[in-house]
This record gives sequence, structure tokens and C-alpha cells, in this order.
Amino acid sequence: MRYKLVLENEQENIFPIDYPYILNSIIEKYSEPYFSSSKYDKTLLMDLFSYSPFLVKEKIIDGDNNRIKLLSKRMYWILSSPVAEHVHCCAKNLFMDKKIEICGNKLNVTGILKINEPVFEDKMKFICLSPISIVKKIINARKNYVYYDYNENVSPIIKNSLENKYRKVFFQDPPKSDLKIKFDHNYINKRNGRVMKLLSVVESDGFARKVKGIFAPFEIEGHLDLIRLGYYTGFGDMTQYGLGIVDIVSNFNS
Repeated sequence: MRYKLVLENEQENIFPIDYPYILNSIIEKYSEPYFSSSKYDKTLLMDLFSYSPFLVKEKIIDGDNNRIKLLSKRMYWILSSPVAEHVHCCAKNLFMDKKIEICGNKLNVTGILKINEPVFEDKMKFICLSPISIVKKIINARKNYVYYDYNENVSPIIKNSLENKYRKVFFQDPPKSDLKIKFDHNYINKRNGRVMKLLSVVESDGFARKVKGIFAPFEIEGHLDLIRLGYYTGFGDMTQYGLGIVDIVSNFNS
């Protein structure tokens, strides 16, 4: 299930560029009433939850000062999870509270919309709302990860990740199917290959990690149940920090 929240402010908001990971704590706070009644444990619920950055029409990125200025008075925030009761609880509580505060910015929650489930097929196109980060190798658990690039075959890694999530959500083995992901190289070439994003994520233990992710449209082919799960949980690693969330471009055959 997905919800879209409408957020409004009366002044320009300035956030650190890597602010999306901080939203994880907001999700956890407003989900708290659901944790005690769920058949899933809290850690798993948070791992399955994904969310977008604040979606705005106008913004200014100030890389020199590591900040982003959101100029639009109205912005949108997408919350997503395959556990419908969880995302419903979080979205409802955010709307009832009417406001959130983050990095010194106060935002009013003025609207809530349940997003209708799209028609899923075995071939689809997605755009990234946030970078897809896929860990390739751990050099040092406390310092350095190596990440997959857009020109490498990430399909087996994504497939394995989705199959593991499927078992945890549905308590059964996933459907047997190949899964193939192909990034849009026309998009990548137009940007001279500059689709790898570097950001910082502070994990739950307080450790700050530099994370690299792919920000490019892609086509996916496989079993629609796995594609559906990826739509709701996000694709790749660290989705609980707002990475890997996507939206549909169109059905592949349309």
C-alpha cells in the first residue's frame, strides 16, 4: 500500500542534502502504535518500509554548503510498504498530528491520499525517486562498502533481495522466475554517465556511511509478484533509509 501526504510551509525550507535518511526516525515514531500488535517484528517492518524524499517542483542544491533549499510552498511525501496496516497507521498518525519538524523546519501535514494499486505486469518501466544502492563487497564493516555501477549486472542481486523479502512477508517461498533489470542507457548517455549519486546515511547505531547509488530509469522483467514487492519495499539495499523507491513510467507493452 502507498499513501501520499501533502506538506505545506510558509517559508523556504533549508535541509542538509542527505536529509532523506533522517526521515526514517519520523517513520519509526509515527509507526510505534502498530509495532506491538503486528505479527512482524519492528526491525523487519522498518526494513520493508520505503519512502520518497520530499517531492517539490522548485529547489536549489547548494553542494558547496551541503544543503538543499526547497522553494515550493507545497510538497509531497510518498510512504510505502507491502504491510498495509503499517503504512496506514503511520500515514494516519502523521495526518492527525498535522505537523512534523525536521532539521529545524516545521511542515504542516494538510492532506492524505491513498494511492490506488497500479496494474502489475511481468514487464514494466520504473523511474527512480531516490538512488538504488546495491552493495557489491564489504571491505570493512565499519568503513567501506563497494557498490554496483549501472553498467554491471545487478539482476541476480536484486532478485535475491526480493526473494528474501518475499519469504519474510508471506512466510513461503517466492515464485520461481528469472528477473532481469536493464537501466535506460539513452538516459545515461544524455547525462554522460553521471547517474551515480554519493550520499551519506547515518545508520541506527549512529555510524555515518558514504553510500553510492544509481539514479536512472530502468526496465524490469520477471514475475509480477516480485515486481510488485519491489514497488512497495524499494529496490536494492538500505531501502529503510529512503533509498531505492521508484514510480511507474508505464506498463512495458503500453
